[in-house]
Amino acid sequence: MSSMQFLTRSSLPRLAYYRIAAKNPGVVFLSGFKSNMNGEKALALEAFCDSAGYSFIRFDYTGCGSSEGNSEDCLLRDWKNDVLTVLDNLTTGPQILVGSSMGGWLMLLASLARPEKVAGMVGLATAADHFVTAFRQLPAEIRHFAKERFPSFPDLPPAMLWEKLTLSFNDKGLISALYSQLMSLEVQDLNKTETRWEDDFGMDLAEEYWAKTLNRVHSSSSCARLGLIQFEVLHGVHLSKVRLVDMYPGTDAGCDR
Repeated sequence: MSSMQFLTRSSLPRLAYYRIAAKNPGVVFLSGFKSNMNGEKALALEAFCDSAGYSFIRFDYTGCGSSEGNSEDCLLRDWKNDVLTVLDNLTTGPQILVGSSMGGWLMLLASLARPEKVAGMVGLATAADHFVTAFRQLPAEIRHFAKERFPSFPDLPPAMLWEKLTLSFNDKGLISALYSQLMSLEVQDLNKTETRWEDDFGMDLAEEYWAKTLNRVHSSSSCARLGLIQFEVLHGVHLSKVRLVDMYPGTDAGCDR
């Protein structure tokens, strides 16, 4: 394992980091909120890159872990700037960013700011816009206090339909609107699946057969989404030899039945 070093910045706290200098594109690990560079995911990824001969960097944000500063004084933009500073000063060429939780959000922000420094991204439970969603879930009194106390508090983007549902049930027509969207998504997915079945079989499926199939799927599932997954597995693994031919050339495409 490499030894810990510090990245010195003019008028800003120093950032603690570990770096393996090897071939590129390398990997830069971005930890989550209140986490640090010594977590299991960071160490496991470092061990992999070391064994495979790739460059690797893990570091602590300002005020976190071994880095200098106070995390209570930091905003998300400060930690975003930490990521950009590491990319600009400690890496050569495009890198693969691996972001965990809040680190996934910082990964996306950094890729927008430095697209030329990003070869790829891997998100682990990416918490994009988590703080925005969490702020909306606070009592109205606290949200009002924050905006009054901090005049420069940024305006929040319009709430998504699902966020409105979790925050307030008072908006007229909200439940109906959500139900309509869910139903339209379900019908669209099922229609696409039915079309793939018909293409594979080379025949039109009778409505009676299709209805009976859907009934079996829904009656054996705890939710519509799980039912669709089961449906896809049943179709893709057990019934569609046409798809297996694409994966294993030479396989008989004829239906076993």
